[in-house]
Amino acid sequence: MKKIILFATLIGLPISLFAQEVPDPLTAGYSQCKFLPGKGMESLEEYIELFNEELDKAGIEMNSAMLMPFFKTNISEYDVLWVNTWEDNTQAGKAMDWWLSDAGEKSRDAWPMFCDTQVLTYQWWMEMVTDRDDFEGQNFSASYYTCNLSDGKNLSDAYLASNAELKLAHSKGSKSSSALIRPASGTNVGEFPFDFVRLFTNPSFENWGEAVDGWYDDVRGSAESNKVRDAYDCNGSTLFTGRIVR
Repeated sequence: MKKIILFATLIGLPISLFAQEVPDPLTAGYSQCKFLPGKGMESLEEYIELFNEELDKAGIEMNSAMLMPFFKTNISEYDVLWVNTWEDNTQAGKAMDWWLSDAGEKSRDAWPMFCDTQVLTYQWWMEMVTDRDDFEGQNFSASYYTCNLSDGKNLSDAYLASNAELKLAHSKGSKSSSALIRPASGTNVGEFPFDFVRLFTNPSFENWGEAVDGWYDDVRGSAESNKVRDAYDCNGSTLFTGRIVR
């Protein structure tokens, strides 16, 4: 792919295809960015402080994280993947209104990066054994896999099978969290020829390693794992190091 490898093309697929057992999605925006001339991580750290102050003043409710490529082909393609997450589209719209308004001018002008790709997505998170506190103040891992559905399967099948497999992994000690991701705006059929994206996060890279080893030792070949393999197939993994910034 020429742009972000994270996202699949599933434009036009109705959200209503999901069964009742599947939770409502979060709305998330991904921005693929490079630092402006003379700017770097120190500039971004300074910006994050201003960004949070301005959002607090505006009463904007959202979470943000920055991801840096760790294992990726063409690792210099971009410096930062900036992710904003909202409870729903209404909260996302409020944040966009603020960003484009006079009230958001200070934050816009101070932004130290140029972002050539921006994608709005929906994320269906599975059951978790960790919470935000487990990720605060440290580098976490984020792995993204591009995935294609098997014939006759849909995203509801993929979610339910994945959630069952993840619950088995949790029972064996895994701390992984996971979501299925579907694009909403900003994708191009030619550049994103996948059905969806599977995301795994872990509070630390040690936890990531434990989860991978645990999957091979305790989950692979189980009935739950086989149902996942029947529902879809993934490849194209990219591993990021991330940090919560809001």
